[in-house]
Amino acid sequence: MTRAEIQQVKQRFGIIGNTEALSRAIDVAIQVAPTDLSVLITGESGVGKESFPQIIHQYSRRKHGQYIAVNCGAIPEGTIDSELFGHEKGAFTGELSPEMLVDAGVSHVIIGHSERRMYFNESNTVLNLKLHKALEHDIIPILCCGETLEQREKGITLDFIKEQIVEAYVGVTKDQVLHTIVAYEPIWAIGTGKVATTAQAQEVCGFIRTVFEELYDKETADQIRILYGGSVNASNAAELFAQPDIDGGLVGGASLKPDFADIVNYNK
Repeated sequence: MTRAEIQQVKQRFGIIGNTEALSRAIDVAIQVAPTDLSVLITGESGVGKESFPQIIHQYSRRKHGQYIAVNCGAIPEGTIDSELFGHEKGAFTGELSPEMLVDAGVSHVIIGHSERRMYFNESNTVLNLKLHKALEHDIIPILCCGETLEQREKGITLDFIKEQIVEAYVGVTKDQVLHTIVAYEPIWAIGTGKVATTAQAQEVCGFIRTVFEELYDKETADQIRILYGGSVNASNAAELFAQPDIDGGLVGGASLKPDFADIVNYNK
């Protein structure tokens, strides 16, 4: 938001102050408002915390509905933590906790693969929680994003990708973001033998970099690692990886084939 727009928000909600941190907090509140993410607002007594949920409500898709304040102190201990920050312990047979991954020596974890989104209904809100949990345990998350063939044909690929990234990175600091990786995997190209053209892959990966520039700054956007996945193989790896905004590949089925070494050594 521009300074003038932020000033309008301050005037509308009776907020007094002109610090960079306050302006940043208002900007973040406006960014998160259109999403379905859970938001935790903290601060000392008397600093105006009650204004921010009102800002979020007024700029959300539910602005015409009633604004209801709930006393979280009345919610049983542990329940509110799990709802806001995700579960680390509990009866979740078949799932893995961050502690289990750390104990196994895992350094990276894939989050948001289309199969998890599709079959397990993992929303951007859930992925945001997982991303934070990975960072808390010093595991590098690889966030997958990508569109269906229907979305590409409708011309909404870039809007859909931006929504996935913006909602997944809510609350991630500038220092933390460089400890994450983004992988663009067009859903229609995963395991199908189809692959995005070099131009298509570069267009989306380049766009992803501009999204991070909007969220953070150009220096951060230039440094974040962006991968391409989706039927990457030995014959197309070199051309894909030569693109300015593709820093590598997220390789699936081809990693089980003998010529995987050709992908790894594509520039030798």
